[in-house]
Order: sequence, then structure tokens, then C-alpha cells
Amino acid sequence: MSTQALVSFLLFLTFYSPGTRAQSSSSIRKDSNTLLIEIRDIRSSKGQIGVLVFNKDAGFPSAAELAIYKGFVPAREGVLTFEVKGIATGKIAVAVMHDENNNSLLDTNFLGIPKEGTGVSNNATSYFGPPEFADCSFDFLRSGQKVMIDINY
Repeated sequence: MSTQALVSFLLFLTFYSPGTRAQSSSSIRKDSNTLLIEIRDIRSSKGQIGVLVFNKDAGFPSAAELAIYKGFVPAREGVLTFEVKGIATGKIAVAVMHDENNNSLLDTNFLGIPKEGTGVSNNATSYFGPPEFADCSFDFLRSGQKVMIDINY
């Protein structure tokens, strides 16, 4: 991920609300559209995983105030799957980060390279700026659909 993409993720975290949590499976209503998000390659159970879901390119991946969902869920080493309810069908994209030290920020080194993990839907990559919504978006067609995201450190 380029330095510009990292700056974008830093901005994403600036607007992030650490009080929002992902819904537990017991709170999911059968008549709501539920998106399953599977995050893979999490290197530790330290901290939390931050998630943003967007339904348009405006603000992706950095403007949490434009996301249709934002929240944190406790980290788990390896693979973590959780549910987000109330997502309308259509094109969406997901951005995630692993906040290992629970400070609600994406920590970087002096060059702006993240010390913590990030990932996007479709595992899209970009070399000149943040990944584009078009590269990360997918068609959310039905409740229970799963998206898999690899965390990169």
C-alpha cells in the first residue's frame, strides 16, 4: 500500500467512532439483510478490528462519516467472522484495520508505513493512492452473503 493510501487510512481513523461495536449474532433479526465479514490472517488477538462499509465511492475508504456502517469488534488471531445487519442490497465495499494497541488509530512508522494491519474487500491493491471503490466493491445480493478480506501488515 502506498504512502498516500496510508495517509487515507489515517484520515479514516481520525473520524472513526470507537464506541460503535459490531452486532452479535444474537441481535440479528431474521428479516434484516446481514452481511458476513470474514477477516483472515489476523496476527494476534490484541486490540480490535475496525470496519467501515460503504455503498458509494464518495469517501471510500477514509471518510467514516459517509460509511453506511462503522464499528469495532475485538480482535482474534487467525480468522474472525462477524455479522453486520441492516445492509441494503446493491454495490458495497468494506475497509478494515487491526488496531492492535486499542488507541483507535492506525499506527505508522516515520515514513507513514503502517505498523498495524489493513485490508479491503476484493483484497484490492493500489500503488498510487488508496484503493478505488470500483476495485473494492462487490454486489451484495442477499442476506447471509459473505465477503472475505485478508489483513496485510
